[in-house]
Amino acid sequence: VGMTTDAAGNLYVADSANFRVQAMGPAGRPLLVSRADERWWVTTRRIYSPTAVAVGPGGSLYVADFAASKIQRFRAILR
Repeated sequence: VGMTTDAAGNLYVADSANFRVQAMGPAGRPLLVSRADERWWVTTRRIYSPTAVAVGPGGSLYVADFAASKIQRFRAILR
């Protein structure tokens, strides 16, 4: 339902129907997929129903999680 890009041209997609966030490189190559039961960020927090994503200062990824009723900030492991 939501997507954004970062300064490196990576695409982040909030896929709430499949309970995940995906990241793809500039050429469309998959970089990672997160589901509610996986850890792919430097955190133990989980994403249940992401509806929006945004990249903030320093490359932090902000995820609006409808099911959890909150916005979470993550530091991606893509670097």
